[in-house]
Amino acid sequence: MYDYIRALHAGACREPELRSTRVELDRAHRVIKGKSDQQNQEILLQLADLENELREETSLISFITGFPLGMGITGEIEPF
Repeated sequence: MYDYIRALHAGACREPELRSTRVELDRAHRVIKGKSDQQNQEILLQLADLENELREETSLISFITGFPLGMGITGEIEPF
């Protein structure tokens, strides 16, 4: 069931276009890279990876929770 919901999530959800955020992130990355040693840079990259993983899981859990609710509402509005 989890894989099915994950596939539905992948098909139904699209990442927003965040052009200005990406530009700012790139600028901040260059600043940090210039001021940090190799070990600190690796730690920051690990934190960024963990943040991305957390966001992905949170989004999937939210979708899994909301999907049955949406289907129930649709069933009430337009019975099968």
